[in-house]
Amino acid sequence: HSGKVSQEDIVAGRPMWIPHPLEKHPSDMLGVLTPEELGNFIKMAGPDGKGPRFHVMTKDDIQALIQQFVNAARLAQKAGFDAVQLHAGHGYIISSFLSPAVNKREDEYGGTRENRARLLVEIIQAVRAEVGNDYPILVRMDANEYRIDGGITPDDFIVSAKLAEQAGANAIDVSAYGNVAKSIAFTEAPLVHEPGGFVSFAKKARAALSIPVIAVGRIELDEAERGIAAGDFDLVAMGRKLLADPGLPGKVMADKSADIRPCIYCYICVSQIFINQPLMCAVNPRLGQEYRDDLIASAGPGKKIIVIGSGPGGMEAARVLAERGHQVSLWEKDKDAGGTARIAALAYEPNGRLIRWLRDQLQAL
Repeated sequence: HSGKVSQEDIVAGRPMWIPHPLEKHPSDMLGVLTPEELGNFIKMAGPDGKGPRFHVMTKDDIQALIQQFVNAARLAQKAGFDAVQLHAGHGYIISSFLSPAVNKREDEYGGTRENRARLLVEIIQAVRAEVGNDYPILVRMDANEYRIDGGITPDDFIVSAKLAEQAGANAIDVSAYGNVAKSIAFTEAPLVHEPGGFVSFAKKARAALSIPVIAVGRIELDEAERGIAAGDFDLVAMGRKLLADPGLPGKVMADKSADIRPCIYCYICVSQIFINQPLMCAVNPRLGQEYRDDLIASAGPGKKIIVIGSGPGGMEAARVLAERGHQVSLWEKDKDAGGTARIAALAYEPNGRLIRWLRDQLQAL
């Protein structure tokens, strides 16, 4: 579409550089292995069969890492992306330097807040030298680490964000992280379930920085507009909402917000990570399958089609078929559409948003 596009520039790894298990193939075997048995698989992945070895990153390791970010930024710029984002949060390598809970180094890359931010600063400076002064560099950072003893605090974040600005960052994307093994931490951070759960951090950043601040974290459209108008933040980043409806920005600009397919915050999308499956969305069946024309009924000569059952699947089928020019009848034994999702909406309101959206879309056809 006509919007600007930014490539996220990350090193896809965790704090330790060690061999990892081979790519998982569909199987129930790994689920029944003991930790010791799984460890043997990891051991076999070592370059010489002697198992993984790790060490505190040397200065050469750090310089090699910085160069990887530079190389990725160069490729993104050459590919035509309008900006690049450095991911300095969510437990990835840069955040492991920023977090006092993890960074136990005793050299110039550890200890004080300024030292822990040194890697981030050097990466920004190196990327800036590569892409030039007119190419936007965005930085995503954690404003807080929930349920991590001695983790990043909002005050730590402000110091690091100011240093990132001084190093040449053009905008700060304000996120958060947490110990995903504790309680609700994954839906506390980074994939916050509370509406506007990170907005207070964005407001704090807005007051401290001179560059634009990007707010993130289940921000509804009306809250986004209110926050921007009030000067609480400058931009809003959306993830789940764009998976549910990639056309969201265009519909907002066309004053057709009522046509935006709602995200129901069911976590089907992110849950695929944990079962090693491709991305999918409970409300947008075309996600990740956009290239497959066979998912959409052919236009051709219109046919008379009966769809039995007006649950979300039946309503979506009727909607798509009608849009493709077919004469559709939607049959339902109950007096109201929505199926079991209508009942589920009594316990979880976002389910009702989807039913109402499908109903309104059908009525508009």
